Amino acid sequence: MKERHSTARILPIALTAIALSMHMVAAGENEKPEWKGAIETPGRITETRMVALAEIPLDQAIHTALKKVAGKPIKAELESEDGYLIYGVEIVTPEEKVVEVILDPSSGRILNIEDERAEHRDALDRENDARRKA
Repeated sequence: MKERHSTARILPIALTAIALSMHMVAAGENEKPEWKGAIETPGRITETRMVALAEIPLDQAIHTALKKVAGKPIKAELESEDGYLIYGVEIVTPEEKVVEVILDPSSGRILNIEDERAEHRDALDRENDARRKA
């Protein structure tokens, strides 16, 4: 009888924690970026189509990103993000921060610079807060 009572107390708490974490994930997914690219990508798009649409090559995007953020590039890709085609170049700075430079593949213009560690820290903080509340 005692086991059933403790399960009855834990279950609502666990369900609340799951609901909160799902809400937080959904809220993060619905955040719109502050930038807009020039090449829209409604729906799914193939890699070959993305390459055909990009007007500047990947090496030029990396070069432009390194002019703005000093460091060593560790990842660079052409991708569709938030409905726009972008180049994302991740750079490790001399301070050992990971920064992503978002560039427009039609012009090479820098659209945004994001601190990748801060994004990961924020996600971990949200998870830990949900666990503490549970």
